[in-house]
Amino acid sequence: MAEKPKTGVRVLPSPFNPVKMETALILLGAFVAWAMVAWVFKRTDWELPSLALYSLLGALWLWWRTRGILRQQLKNHGPG
Repeated sequence: MAEKPKTGVRVLPSPFNPVKMETALILLGAFVAWAMVAWVFKRTDWELPSLALYSLLGALWLWWRTRGILRQQLKNHGPG
């Protein structure tokens, strides 16, 4: 019997795939953080500072992870 071809979304192997997943999780977390501040605590004066802090921490995390992957790639394969 013939094998069915696999369908779906395929992502080429990349050392940055974990960073892409973490970016999606950080964006999802930003929505959850906004919902908690806006709807649960009902404090509009906390929205901007809390989301700015969350965004800064998320950006620093992604920068740190990307920098680590680039360093590892340079160590393994050399420049160029």
